[in-house]
Amino acid sequence: LGASAVLQFGDGCRIELAANETLDSAAQKLKFSTGTSIIAGNGNTLTMATADAIEVAAGTTLKLQDLHVIGLKNACYMKLSGSTSKVELYDTELVLDGHYTFTTGHMDVYGSSVIAGQDHGFEWTSEGSLTIKSDATLKFDSGTTFVYNATPTGGGDGKSHLVMTDASSYLHLDGCTLYSTTTGLVLSDGRLYLENAVTVSSGASSWAEALMLDSTDSLKIHLLGNAVLNADGYIAYR
Repeated sequence: LGASAVLQFGDGCRIELAANETLDSAAQKLKFSTGTSIIAGNGNTLTMATADAIEVAAGTTLKLQDLHVIGLKNACYMKLSGSTSKVELYDTELVLDGHYTFTTGHMDVYGSSVIAGQDHGFEWTSEGSLTIKSDATLKFDSGTTFVYNATPTGGGDGKSHLVMTDASSYLHLDGCTLYSTTTGLVLSDGRLYLENAVTVSSGASSWAEALMLDSTDSLKIHLLGNAVLNADGYIAYR
């Protein structure tokens, strides 16, 4: 793509990467304006090196398939423009290069996807849901921090915007930190896998704001090799 390229895509578009690509100019962006589009990575890397490198309009879905997205941070990011915008991950890796805040819209996870980036954080502040679908895994890799700080919507309390669809939905924490703010977080379905040293921390000031691991429904917790759980703050288990 040239330095002045601004590409806009409508419904049914499919972008196939045959090699690694970089979005590195203020005017070099991919804009998805309506319907559903796909970026098929074929195992290649897409580097985010400019603000709003990818923009997904309201009511639009972008599917990322077999793709490595690197350089994500608040200065170089995917912009979801509205509460009905959605990004879907299919066997995709998001590699952070700084703190990255997902501020609006939805994210669905299919297959096996990873959020990586040593010493960097992925913060969920959206009013939408982060959903791990059936037969899917979302892994937070070593040294990352997942900050759950969802925005309440529709009269809810914001505690349940991290959704595991059923017993075949896996959240895999590997040597990372899960931090819940005063919003609180309830995990009540799926499978939670802990590997290596994992910190589960809550910024709550009362039990009403606690991070809740609720096994009374279908949540199961599995400790993998070398698993060590460090719990800090208001963490509840039932």
